[in-house]
Amino acid sequence: MEKYDYSELGLKAGLEIHQQLDSKEKLFCRCPTLIRDVKDSDFEFFRYLRATESEMGEKDRAAVEQTKIRRKYIYKAYDTTCLIENDEELQENSIRKPWAFLSGLQNSST
Repeated sequence: MEKYDYSELGLKAGLEIHQQLDSKEKLFCRCPTLIRDVKDSDFEFFRYLRATESEMGEKDRAAVEQTKIRRKYIYKAYDTTCLIENDEELQENSIRKPWAFLSGLQNSST
């Protein structure tokens, strides 16, 4: 097996984790959190990945490559899914309450 020097190659890897928290309301809106089955979805919508510039004016190379694939991501929605969760409205709490994420984590453990 061939060995690679990942630092020399410039390899960067990340991990994104999605976890549904058992809290009274969602982190960035006041919608209730309910564990739902996919078959109970009221509607669905889809998105395509778009590589956007970071705050430093750069585009992530991996996102640029994934954009070329044009993979369709299907999102299931429910009667408790709001415009913020659908990325159709600004997350007001993230502006007014920058501590909302930490607060949500604390609330989920009680």
